[in-house]
Amino acid sequence: MFDYFTENLLEDCYIINDLLLQINNTTFQMDATIISSEGIHLFEIKNYEGDYYYQNDRMYTMNHKEISNPLNQIRRNETLFQQLLQKNGWGNKTITSSVVFINPEFTLYQASLSLPFIFPTQVQRYLKRMDYPSLKLNKIQKQLAGKLTSLHIDNSPFQNYHHMTIKNYRKEYSVKHVIHSK
Repeated sequence: MFDYFTENLLEDCYIINDLLLQINNTTFQMDATIISSEGIHLFEIKNYEGDYYYQNDRMYTMNHKEISNPLNQIRRNETLFQQLLQKNGWGNKTITSSVVFINPEFTLYQASLSLPFIFPTQVQRYLKRMDYPSLKLNKIQKQLAGKLTSLHIDNSPFQNYHHMTIKNYRKEYSVKHVIHSK
């Protein structure tokens, strides 16, 4: 569903879905990565359903069963992603990370407003704020998208893995892997 919302972005950007990377023998997956002239946006997409609550940096079902906190995953991914960028000479990029809860039947109680959570009713607004007119993509962003896709691992150790796709919504740009233009 997040793919559906990002397809409507008007901003000149690269959207890389299901990017599987490795750094220092550690494999990690980015559900969605958006490269724009403003920086790099990393998204961890969760399709949780039902009522949950957040307490002391932990997430629980309403039956008080603790579940994995997706903030831990996105923080880990951001750290590994930053290391990968630095190793490949791209260390000075602005990175923003968020957890996107995409299911409209999801509610999280007691979450602090300062957490990088995007809730189902906020997804479209968040992407609209991202979609303000910005500078055109340049050769550096194109090279970065190309480098990331070249580092993509095809054989996933994770279950339910989908093929990585990269989309650029301006026809004048191309990247060496799969591209869909608007």
